[in-house]
Amino acid sequence: MSVTKNSVLLKLEIALIAVVYFFPIALGFIDIGDNIFSGPFNRRDGSIYWALLVGGIFSLFIFYLNVFYLIPTFLSQRKFLQYWSWILIMLLGSSGLEYGFEEWLKTAYSLPENLPQLYPEVMRERRDIGAPAFVINLFILGLSFIYRFTKDWMRHESDKRMLRQEKQNAELRFLHSQVNPHFLFNTLNNIYAIARRHQDLETSDAIEKLSTIMRFMLYESSANIITIEQEVEHIQSMIEIQQLRVGEGELVVNFTKRGGTDGVTIAPMVLIPFVENAFKHGIDPKKTSIIKIELDVGDLQLTFRVKNKKTTITDTVPGEPSGIGLENVRKRLALIYPQKHTMNIIEDEDNFEVVLTIDLS
Repeated sequence: MSVTKNSVLLKLEIALIAVVYFFPIALGFIDIGDNIFSGPFNRRDGSIYWALLVGGIFSLFIFYLNVFYLIPTFLSQRKFLQYWSWILIMLLGSSGLEYGFEEWLKTAYSLPENLPQLYPEVMRERRDIGAPAFVINLFILGLSFIYRFTKDWMRHESDKRMLRQEKQNAELRFLHSQVNPHFLFNTLNNIYAIARRHQDLETSDAIEKLSTIMRFMLYESSANIITIEQEVEHIQSMIEIQQLRVGEGELVVNFTKRGGTDGVTIAPMVLIPFVENAFKHGIDPKKTSIIKIELDVGDLQLTFRVKNKKTTITDTVPGEPSGIGLENVRKRLALIYPQKHTMNIIEDEDNFEVVLTIDLS
């Protein structure tokens, strides 16, 4: 979120705090005469200060409890019954406690019995700034709704702008690096035909899989969503190409798929970077490398695990681009699946594992 947005939210919060707390208290201290009352509480015996102070504390309690706990915990999670139950408990409890305190304060200051002694003169104009505690608490609750929904709307708009900007940047990077796909595919087809003519089946198979991957990268990955089957097919092609380029027995990839994937969609290029990272950092040419990939698709959640052995040899050519990178993937997930995913990295001296979960509801 930009600095401007943060400053606007900060100013809004300060203004609401002033309305909720400091403004009514200030009314009791401003020297505009002794005719300011809150019910029987008045300035001459000082009882109004205590009444406004405690009322302000309860107002802040209601405001911040609703903004930072009740709304995100219950209302945002569509737990409406729990939310409104807590709201009712909070309003009745706070109003009851305020009423009890006011009754105790009346007894402590002998009010309203002492008012004739405190104000023996005839008062032409009496200004009562008080209101029933329940009514005030409802007003504060309304302010907390306005603040929270305004804050969430501004954050949502900022995230949408960031996502649009990220997409535009990605499109620009793609356009700058794009080779004419028709020319490239025609060239690959020619090389594929040459390899087949010379009965070099291994090379022709590799070219065919590379063509499949490039077709996915150039065309299908530009969509907003794709089926999980498409992402899995691309992962499978990547695995097969990696196995072709290393010696026999040097790489073992265990790719396990569980659950039904029919009709399940996902953003493109979400799972693939983790596999790419495993191939880049998990292949040791001096011994057999084992990479474990698990995809578990449930009714409401997708879990993707990639685990590889650590190696000091990075499997890249000098000058080769380093790929998307896990940090960029983390940022992309935050934009595409806000508050609907977790990405955990588990590592020790020998192993590196990434566990991604996505809420599909």
